[in-house]
Amino acid sequence: MPYLTHVFFEADARYQEFKDWSFYHMPTLGPCVLKAVVGIPNTVKVIGDYCFRQQDALERVDLPQSVTSIGEMAFYRCYSLELNELPADLVTLGK
Repeated sequence: MPYLTHVFFEADARYQEFKDWSFYHMPTLGPCVLKAVVGIPNTVKVIGDYCFRQQDALERVDLPQSVTSIGEMAFYRCYSLELNELPADLVTLGK
């Protein structure tokens, strides 16, 4: 099974939302396992429901202060994940 070790985006990326189930199943890799780090661009405001579901080897997600909403079970079964802090302007935090 292939493993991703890092997911980063261009400095000028203009993403505003990671839709529901975004990183759960990647068609070219099958159900992949994220290992290590995901750096989310500072333009992202919404992390959708189940976005990183079952990425149990995911160690770190760098959440920018721009994130105002984290969907239901966005990090469900991310057993290795440590979040040091949540964005100050976070309005919605799902289960």
